Amino acid sequence: MIHIAFDYQIFSSQKFGGISRYYVNLVDQISRMDKPVNARIIAPLHQNRYLKSLSKELSYGKFVNRYPPKSTKLVSKLNKSIFEYNVKKWNPKVIHETYYSDVHSNFSCPTVVTVHDMIHEIFTDKFPNNDYTSIYKKNSVERADHIICISESTKSDLINVFNIDEKKISVTHHGVSSLVTTLDRYSLVKKHHNPYILYVGNRWGHKNFNRLIKAFASSKNLVKDFDVVSFGGNKFNDNELALFNKLGLKDKVFHYVGDDMCLSEFYNQANIFVYPSLYEGFGLPPLEAMANNCAVASSNTSSMPEVIGNAGEFFDPYDLDDIKQAIENVVYSNKRTNELLSFGIKRASEFTWEKCAEETLNVYKKYL
Repeated sequence: MIHIAFDYQIFSSQKFGGISRYYVNLVDQISRMDKPVNARIIAPLHQNRYLKSLSKELSYGKFVNRYPPKSTKLVSKLNKSIFEYNVKKWNPKVIHETYYSDVHSNFSCPTVVTVHDMIHEIFTDKFPNNDYTSIYKKNSVERADHIICISESTKSDLINVFNIDEKKISVTHHGVSSLVTTLDRYSLVKKHHNPYILYVGNRWGHKNFNRLIKAFASSKNLVKDFDVVSFGGNKFNDNELALFNKLGLKDKVFHYVGDDMCLSEFYNQANIFVYPSLYEGFGLPPLEAMANNCAVASSNTSSMPEVIGNAGEFFDPYDLDDIKQAIENVVYSNKRTNELLSFGIKRASEFTWEKCAEETLNVYKKYL
C-alpha cells in the first residue's frame, strides 16, 4: 500500500472554507478508488469541522473548538512535532502540504503543494503589512517538488508573479457536489418568502459585494421585485449596514448562515446566483449553484470564464450598470433562465471529485 500524507496547516486555522473542504473531498474520493493508495490527513490538534466527516483511517487528530488565548505558536509547534513523528512512523511516499509555510520539515520523500489563487500578490492593498502569506507561498512553491494549480488562470498568474518553471506545474480543477437534499429540513428559506438574488461567501475586499448592492439599488425594478440574500460569512458590519440605509435597502438585504444542506436549499430557491468577485483562483460557488439548479451571473475576470463556460451571464465587475443589466437579463427572462439552467447542469457535471482525485494521483505517481 502506497501512503500519501496531508499535513495539518490549513486544518489548524480554518474551521470552514473552500481550501480545507477541497482536501477533505480529495482524500475521501481517493479512499473510494480502486487504487493501492492510502491517503491520510495528519492534523493533531485542529479546528476544522469538515474532518468530522472522515473516518479515523483517513484523518488523524483531535478537534479543538477553540485554542487557548495566545497559544497559536505553541499549538503550531506541537502540531509540527506530532506530524513529524507520525510521518516517520507511517512512512508516506509523498507529502501534500495543505497551505504555505516559511520552513517545513525536511523529509526525504517528495512534497506537493496546491496553489489556489494569487490574490495576495495581485491585490496587495487589500491585506495588512504584517500578512506574510505571499512570502510563505513563494518559499513553499520554490521548495516543493511539484505544484498543483486549480485553474489555468492561477497557473498563468503563478508563472508571471513568481517566475516558476511551467514544467513543475499541473492544473487540476476542483470537483463540485450537488449538495441537493430534501427541501423540508430547513425553515430559513420558508422564513424568507420573497423572491431573492443570492450571494454566497465572505464579502471583504476583492469579493466586490458592495458593488453588487449598489448595482441592485440602481434598478427600481429589482428593488421592487427582489431581495438580496447573503449566505455565509460574518454578520453585516456597521459600514455595510450604513450603505444599505443610504441606498434605501434597510429591509431588502438579509444575511443567513447554515451548513451545506441549508446552502443547497438557498441555491434551489434563488431566482439567480450572482458572483461579482474581482478575482478568483477557481470559483466554486457558481458551479455549486449550477449543480443545485440555479441560474448564474458572474464577473468576466480571472478564472470565472474558464470554469463557468457558456453557463453564465457575464458582466464587468467594475461597471454597476453592466452588473445590473446582467441580473435583469436573467431574472426577467424565463427563456434565458431556462437556458442557463440547462447549460449549468451540463457544465457542473464536468467537474467531479473523481476526476480531481484521478488527476492528483497522476501527479503523485511521478514521484513514486
